[in-house]
Amino acid sequence: MGMMMLSPLTIALPIKLLLLVMIDGWTILVQGLMMTFR
Repeated sequence: MGMMMLSPLTIALPIKLLLLVMIDGWTILVQGLMMTFR
């Protein structure tokens, strides 16, 4: 429903933001794990 109306940019932008947030979350998680293992 109305997927053709959406431009690729409006679809790609939230995905890129989500990826950045996920990567940041992973780095924080890994750093936290490293701190606990030391």
